[in-house]
Amino acid sequence: PFSHSLSSDAESKLLGFSNSENISIAVLVLVCNRITITRTLDQLLKYRPSVERFPIVVSHDCGEMGNEVKEILDEQYGKNISHHITVRNALKHPNYQKIKSKLANVPLHMRPYYHIAEHYGWALGQVFNSLAFDNVIIVEDDLDIASDFFEYFEATLPLLQQDPTLYCVSAYNDNGKPELIDILSPSLLFRTDFFPGLGWMMTKRLWKELEHKWPYSFWDDWMRDKRQRRGRACIHPEISRTKTFGRMGASNGQFYDVYLKTIMLDQKYVAFKSLDLSYLLQRNYDKVFLDHVNLSIPIREFDDLSKEIKRSKNPKESFRLPYTDETEFNMLADSVGIMRDFKDGVPRNGYMGIVPVIYQRRRVYLVPSTFE
Repeated sequence: PFSHSLSSDAESKLLGFSNSENISIAVLVLVCNRITITRTLDQLLKYRPSVERFPIVVSHDCGEMGNEVKEILDEQYGKNISHHITVRNALKHPNYQKIKSKLANVPLHMRPYYHIAEHYGWALGQVFNSLAFDNVIIVEDDLDIASDFFEYFEATLPLLQQDPTLYCVSAYNDNGKPELIDILSPSLLFRTDFFPGLGWMMTKRLWKELEHKWPYSFWDDWMRDKRQRRGRACIHPEISRTKTFGRMGASNGQFYDVYLKTIMLDQKYVAFKSLDLSYLLQRNYDKVFLDHVNLSIPIREFDDLSKEIKRSKNPKESFRLPYTDETEFNMLADSVGIMRDFKDGVPRNGYMGIVPVIYQRRRVYLVPSTFE
């Protein structure tokens, strides 16, 4: 639905979308007690194009529970990790004692979310403040990555640095199951108002904005709050460049089984740095995105969608379905097969309230009724 040639060559070069060997993006790997960290690190090392451009920083938490992992890291990966920092053996998160006192009143099954938020905040402070990196890709210890993972982030960094309406770049599509995406468009990228996470990049500029108010728990939902997001968007791919294999975690596998297990990981390397990605800048993107939605065929009821798709003779025709509120969106989401939750009024993958998805091999947009 989008072209890689919406902007002039001059604009593309001005924004720095050509190859650059001078950047440095730290890769922050957050580790607890999963010995399967070897799977994630092996892939990072396999696909990393340059040690200098992508230094790996491992931040290790979990105390004695993580001793086995610490031994693995020291013995097998010491030479390939630029920095190995351990939460309890270094400067503690500034809020650690406050968090510890708060945990006394927190149910046991909720406590991991507090420890995770603490670890994130501490590690980001180390990367940006102590190690003085300007950009970071955050990876957890249960992610598979695609072969073009580093290419993707290197190519999108200029967008994140130069477009003030961008918040982050994520390698993940929340609705990235094979039947819900255009599997023939591995280079397709979108803007979204919903923070995706699961392999994502941020700048020091954003960290300086957030560090003084970093939350005690549920850091990812906090990132989705309008008070942090402030109207900014993230970039995400049509086909995910990360996929989690961590069934057992804070959510005890429930979320994984329902939503994450069948996410498709991209298998075709895309040379993103050779593409003109300036179409993702807000000044270029919004009009084209809305034009595509406007050109789609309006359908009033979900029950009519399959009939209209069968009647359509043009495989490039797209459709749109309206929703009036969150309840109605959730009904449509269940019918189409996408994730149904809103965070602070924003649906997953939504941009201006519009959620693009593939249904029966056709592009379908779920749109707010006010769009019509």
